[in-house]
Amino acid sequence: GARRITFLTCSYLKKTSDNFYLGANHTGKCFYSAGLPDPDYPPPPPQPTMMDLILVRHGESEGNVAFNRSKDGDHSLYNAEFLKRPSSLWRLTDKGRVQAKIAGEWIKENVGEHFFRYCTSEYLRAMETAALLELPDATWYADVGLRERDWGQIDVISQHDRAVRFADEVKRRQRDSLFYAPP
Repeated sequence: GARRITFLTCSYLKKTSDNFYLGANHTGKCFYSAGLPDPDYPPPPPQPTMMDLILVRHGESEGNVAFNRSKDGDHSLYNAEFLKRPSSLWRLTDKGRVQAKIAGEWIKENVGEHFFRYCTSEYLRAMETAALLELPDATWYADVGLRERDWGQIDVISQHDRAVRFADEVKRRQRDSLFYAPP
């Protein structure tokens, strides 16, 4: 007969590599048996499980362009209008919009078109990217846990200003970028 495993709760039937089955019965008890599951304890219908997690970073944004130009010494994009907008409102560039569409085409061709859940950061560039993926029937949920790190006082400033005004912070970030917390 089947051995009962009562400390484990399962919601699906799964065939293991050694041709045994692990599943749950109608009382919530699980079983492990050779061949087919015990007919006295049929498993519940299979539940959707996460098989793949697809992560897509937003396309090129206004902030990416400003940051990269600033690294090359051109700080002109950090003008008054740009500096007064929070980084969460940076938009995709034309190139970023094309990148998002290409990513969507690739996902549809190589992964699939329909998924269990669609989540995006609440940042404007991430929501634009999500929409431009053009996944059919997608209902997107904005999740604050998916947003980018808050860079505090060093967020919307040029590389030059960052190096001058926050030299110690730049050095501290270089020492431990993973656990760095900006001022």
